[in-house]
Order: sequence, then C-alpha cells, then structure tokens
Amino acid sequence: MNARSMEAGFGVGMATAEKGPQGGITLQPAGALWTRPALLLLAAMAVFASWYGQRPILAMTLLLLSFAVLCRLWSRHCLVRLFCGRTLERRRAFPGEEISMEISLRNGKWLALPWVRLENPIPGELRSSAEGAVSSSGRQDAVEVSLFLPGRNRARWTYRMLCRRRGFYPLENLRVTSGDIFGLYTASLEFPAAETVLVYPRLLPLAKLPLPALQMLGDEKTERRICTDPTRPFGIRDHIPSDGLRHIHWKASARGQGLKRKIFEPTTTKKIALFFDVESFGSGEAFRAEAFELGISTVATVAFHAGKSEAQPGLYANTRSADTGRPIAVPPSGSRSQLVEILESLAKATPRASGSLDTLLSAAARTLPSGSCFVLVTGSSADIPQATLADLKARGYRITMVPVEGKTQPPSGATGDAVRISEASR
Repeated sequence: MNARSMEAGFGVGMATAEKGPQGGITLQPAGALWTRPALLLLAAMAVFASWYGQRPILAMTLLLLSFAVLCRLWSRHCLVRLFCGRTLERRRAFPGEEISMEISLRNGKWLALPWVRLENPIPGELRSSAEGAVSSSGRQDAVEVSLFLPGRNRARWTYRMLCRRRGFYPLENLRVTSGDIFGLYTASLEFPAAETVLVYPRLLPLAKLPLPALQMLGDEKTERRICTDPTRPFGIRDHIPSDGLRHIHWKASARGQGLKRKIFEPTTTKKIALFFDVESFGSGEAFRAEAFELGISTVATVAFHAGKSEAQPGLYANTRSADTGRPIAVPPSGSRSQLVEILESLAKATPRASGSLDTLLSAAARTLPSGSCFVLVTGSSADIPQATLADLKARGYRITMVPVEGKTQPPSGATGDAVRISEASR
C-alpha cells in the first residue's frame, strides 16, 4: 500500500493551474540615488540648471532622470501579464516516498524579462540534499532559480520532494522577482500557490508488534447480542420500561394491546476505537520524540490492518491538530475513506496535548456501543486511569493497553490486557 494508490482509490487531490498575482507589485530601488526623493532632487537641479543656463549640468541631470524613469517603467511593467503556478503530482505520501512538483512561469507579453528570480518555499523536511542553498532573500526554506525569459514564452522546473518523516507541511505562495536590464529597480510579486503536503505515519509489520491475540482485528463469537443494527429491523416484541421510547413500533402498538418495540438484527462487525495519549509522552525537554513517533506508527498500523479485516476502526487523540488546533475524533466507521481520514489525522498530530486521557475515554464511551474494543496507546502504563478502565470493562468494553517503550510493567490490578512496544519493534 502506498499513498499514490490510496489517492487513486479515494480521489485525493491533484494539480494546480497557473494563476495571476496576488496583491500589488513591490518596487525596490537598488540604491539611494534611485529613490523617489533623489529623483525629485535631480528634477529640481535640472530646473535650476536650465534657469541659470548651466547646460552641462542640465544635460547630465536630464540623462540621469531619463535613464531612471525608463528603468523604473521597465521594472514596473516587467511583471504585468506574468503567470505562475505550482503542480503537485500528489499531496499525500508515506515516509521514504517522493513527490514530483512542477513550477511553471509564463510571460504573456512581448516585453522580455532580462532576469527573473523565483522563490519556491519548500520545508526542509521535504527538500533533497541538492536543494539546500539559501535564497538571496535570506530564507532558509526557499529554493531559488534564476533565468532569462523572452516575451511570449514559458519556463518549467521539476523538483523531487523527498518525504523524510511524518507531518503536516504547508507550502507557501510563490514569489517572483524581476527588474530592468541594469538592475536599478527590482519588482516583486506573490502568486497564490498555497498547498499542503501530508506525510502519513510509517506503517510497521504487524508481526513485529507484540499485540495479544484478542481477536480485536476481526469478528468475535459471543452468546449474547452485544450490538444491534438499527437499520435492520426483523420483528417486534413487548415493550419494557427500560427500553425507552426511541425504538417503539407505533403502528404495531396501535393495532395491538400495549406498546411494542422493534427488534433489530445483531451486528457482527467489530468496532475498534484507537486512543492515543499525547500527554503521556512528556513535554518540553522531557518529551520523547522517538517514542511519540513510534506510538503514532503503532496506531496507524493497527488501524490499517483493522480496516483490511473488515473491522470498523476509529481514532481519538488528545492532541492539537496542526491545522485546526483541535483534538482528533474520528468515530469508527466502515466507509472506504475511513483509513485515509485516520492516516491524515495522525499526520497532523502534534506533541501539544489538549486534555487528559480520562476525559477522552469518557467522552468517546458516550457514543460507542457496548462491546467495542478500546486500544489505548500511551507513553507509560503508569499514566493509564485505572478507575475509568474498570468502569469501561464493567460496561462491556474490551480494553487493550499498549505502553510504548514502557520502563515498568503494568501496575497490579490493571484492567484489560497490556503489552509493551519498544524501539526494537520497528
């Protein structure tokens, strides 16, 4: 499985067309002699030289003024009818994969550009080693290219972005700079080309994850009907007070004597809720980055294999998403796009915690049916709220705890099954 096939299956993102500029042209003189006050001073000198008949001074000032005005007009019009765009082969990838990016620049007028410089901001985590030069503007994250562009012509560049590690990477607008042939004035324009590249978590071989055999990735036989499907009624029975009013069969109740309740077929699809506790991996200097990434890869691997086994995976994480700043909540579902949504959410996960695991579990349990499997991936078994887990198990939930790089065994009296994943599991 790679990101290219996932995008083809679920219709995720394609190319960006050439666009016009965003905002106005920024004109910058090369030195103090060519600024507006200096040109006004030259004009005043020309007037005084003409008044007093100083022809050499008048000729020199008029020559400088004409030269400056010509260069200024050239620089201001060099970026008119200029179009620039960025095209991405795809916007999603796994670590180690490459994404092809094409930059196109089209000059739609007859006026040639004696020189043009294009800044293409690329995050360092996506750049190859050959693209490490710093741009002339001083930006460390911009790849720069310069060329001569004749009138009515187009130029194209192709880059290969290497996705080194999981993350959410915004690509900023393109910036084009040009000017007159003498370099007295430079004009700059920004072209709207904002994109985002998502690098999914690395998927680990399931055999390397010491998960217990709890049938959590498939169906589970049971003597009692733990979950029912409200979309598949197959009969009625007498209503009892504990049933509530939601599933009363009103037509049957009107025909017979007393209230009747709908009976639904039991569902055999396992719901697997994956919980990722960001807070347990520490913060500041105590933050364990390697364990954090390993935990995210563990969650992604379990979700991937759960989806392949026709289970319904979901994801809950007390993180602050890189794009919205909100915690992650993806309810279990069997839709074809569920795995993509989970992987995209994990790609945006950050080390900033948004709350406690206890609050996350309690909120999710209010919406998940009894019998669902809870898989808790944490940075330490000591951070798992035992009282909450005992309450969830009493309500019929199946609990699996996965401490990542835990240094201690699960505390005595721990509820559910516990395993430990270390760096050697990669």
